Amino acid sequence: MERYADLSDALHAGEGDVPRRYRFLPVARYVLVRGSLLALGLPFAVAGSLLWAPVARLPGFVVWRVKPQFEVTATIKLAALLGGTFAAWILWLVLGYLVGGVAVAVVAAVLAPVCGFVAMLWMELAHEVREDTALFLRLQGRPELREQFAELRSELTETFRRLEKQWMEERKVSAREQSDGRGI
Repeated sequence: MERYADLSDALHAGEGDVPRRYRFLPVARYVLVRGSLLALGLPFAVAGSLLWAPVARLPGFVVWRVKPQFEVTATIKLAALLGGTFAAWILWLVLGYLVGGVAVAVVAAVLAPVCGFVAMLWMELAHEVREDTALFLRLQGRPELREQFAELRSELTETFRRLEKQWMEERKVSAREQSDGRGI
């Protein structure tokens, strides 16, 4: 595990999987699917970021202003976030109503939270794609490292399977001993 962790750290592999080789079709599918999701989600992610960024920063601001005792900091942050979320959502509803009546208010009531959620998902996906792309580029022309990753991963998998089998056998023996009255 230490060798695998060291190799992973050296290449900044993070939690990404390192295949023995990069095949064209899986790489093309990865680029097409994730690229499409990023492109299609971008407008909603930008809108969500603009709508909800002040709310996301509110808990830090409140803690900075209030300077609560350490023990209640998390509670203050949670209360500020929940209150800020509710207030912002009401604000988007009222603004929608003032701009275009009930229909726009309903659209704002639905789209504001959806855009915020898409923004969070989009940022996670963008981070994942950035990490995967950097790893892909670092491993280009270095098949020996990909092979080393694959071998270490196989070793770890086999070791974990052996340990699981041993553990299951020990549990069966322990259960039998307890049912025979020999257990503690």
